[in-house]
Amino acid sequence: MDGGRQTTDLFPLSVVRRPLSNVNYQSMRITDILSGKNIIVWASRLIIFLVLTIVTQIGGIIYLLCIPAFIFSKTFGLSRAWYFVMRVFIFSVFYSLATFYIVPVLAENNGRVAMPFAEQDSLVKPHNFLTVLLNRRYVVVNVRNVIELAAQKTAKT
Repeated sequence: MDGGRQTTDLFPLSVVRRPLSNVNYQSMRITDILSGKNIIVWASRLIIFLVLTIVTQIGGIIYLLCIPAFIFSKTFGLSRAWYFVMRVFIFSVFYSLATFYIVPVLAENNGRVAMPFAEQDSLVKPHNFLTVLLNRRYVVVNVRNVIELAAQKTAKT
């Protein structure tokens, strides 16, 4: 009891730090979006987009697709640490789905084939699993044939 009122704490570890957001995104004007704090937010999003695109080729696009989910997750009223964890989790789920289900289909449609990474009898294998996670294993058929031929010649000597 607190001051005569009975309170029930649904989150005893203080996960919830602030009330639900009352921001009406439909009534925001362009001047609200271009305010000082928002410029920093959009500049940081641009930097994250560029870095993810350079490193992973599809990470930047996945990040842009995740931004509405990030904004929606703000309505839960989580603390900054839990909000960051939720954003990383959302991005990881979207990126994993794209890496293992969407990219192989797109690569096949664009004339690319995947280099082997799990076949036991293959002479060509990636250095580590990051090659697969960063989508750096798709090549044109001719390149794959040349690499496999070079691996066979190297294995014979």
